[in-house]
Amino acid sequence: MKKTARVLSLVLVVVLLGAVLAACSGRPSGTYGSNDYNLTFSGSKVTFTVKMLGLTTSVSGTYTMGKDENGKKTITFDFSKDENASILSLFNGTQSYNQGSDDNGSFIEIGGVRYYKK
Repeated sequence: MKKTARVLSLVLVVVLLGAVLAACSGRPSGTYGSNDYNLTFSGSKVTFTVKMLGLTTSVSGTYTMGKDENGKKTITFDFSKDENASILSLFNGTQSYNQGSDDNGSFIEIGGVRYYKK
């Protein structure tokens, strides 16, 4: 009886661990971009940093992952609480999302634009 309980407990732990990993997969983490701009993801937070004319501006917000009506992945940004949010007004909201890799490395694709992992 004790052996059966241990096996069932182990199976339950494995199933729960698999569910947690499946829920977290597909989420961006780390920094993506180029020399002029970066998107840095950490947990549910995102920071967009842009360098122009020798000036660097950062805007922080949150993001959530979802799916559209066709079951394709989406990402929704909310920069509304940042004082510089007007810079990213076109970036706010829900956009298509994909991730993968090619000859240039790992990337995420947001609204059809690829951002490579740094």
